[in-house]
Amino acid sequence: SMNVQPQNTLERGFSIVVIIFALVGFSYVVGSITGSLTQLRALKEEGAKQFWQLRRYLRKNQVPVVLSIRIQRYVEYAWQRQADSMSASRVKILDMLSEQLMNELQSKVTVPQLEIHPFFRYMNAEFEVMMQRVAATAIKRRNVACNDELFFPGETGLTMYFVCSGSFVYITSDGNDDVKDHVYPGEDWVAEPVLWMRHWIHMGLMVAVRDSEIMAVAPDKFVEVMTKNVEVHRFVSRYAQAFGKWLNGSDTQRSDLMKGATMTDEVHSWVHTAVTAAADARKGWSVAQGSYIQDTPSAQALDVVGGHESRRSRSGSQLRQLF
Repeated sequence: SMNVQPQNTLERGFSIVVIIFALVGFSYVVGSITGSLTQLRALKEEGAKQFWQLRRYLRKNQVPVVLSIRIQRYVEYAWQRQADSMSASRVKILDMLSEQLMNELQSKVTVPQLEIHPFFRYMNAEFEVMMQRVAATAIKRRNVACNDELFFPGETGLTMYFVCSGSFVYITSDGNDDVKDHVYPGEDWVAEPVLWMRHWIHMGLMVAVRDSEIMAVAPDKFVEVMTKNVEVHRFVSRYAQAFGKWLNGSDTQRSDLMKGATMTDEVHSWVHTAVTAAADARKGWSVAQGSYIQDTPSAQALDVVGGHESRRSRSGSQLRQLF
């Protein structure tokens, strides 16, 4: 065999340098692996401790077995989901972003879920800055456990919903039997009248059939953003009027659920009507001293009655007065 070894001072110096770098590199790799394993072990220990405390709490307070199982099952799901995902609240350095950058980031993360609705798709294309503000102030993500009820019939609607993941069923009654419709993520949306009507009474029961995540659009904050820009206000008010006219004149039974497969074309027509009406009305608006007024008479508020409330009191809801 060939005997390979340094033959002079230069070669010996080179060999020493290589050995030193090899030792440093090997030590760094071993240290990194050890640190990662230690951190992983600490996380597992923290999780085990939290779940042990949860079981102890449920047992000490004599929580019924069925509820205890539901709670533990959902907490395991939520814990795993948190470990697999990355929310903005966990990235502390994002607090250093300016308000504009944070709004843009929130919009890119949030708005794609809303673009199944033609109104929000148009808003994001034409009024992107306003949608960034909506994403930052009016939209919240919520986790929903299996068998949780999102709302009940006869209850005042407070929020519009989009399903991000999971599955829901919407249940109404035709007088004799219950009618069930599945709500599919990325296709359907729920309780849109809450955005446009002063009062909307839910007409059915919405229940999660799997652990799910939803996006909730708060109407008051949504409206606050929409009224800050003349062009946006003009378009949104026309869309709200078109929606209200359809809701009043529709021959079908009113529902909280709007199926994307059947309603998308109809909603496209409302958007087109609103765009056309806003363009025609532009001449009737005066802008002076930083404020604006409508020269043409405002449309009368449309009478819209929610399902169960209409059978009891016939007290109608009106379009939100800002429109």
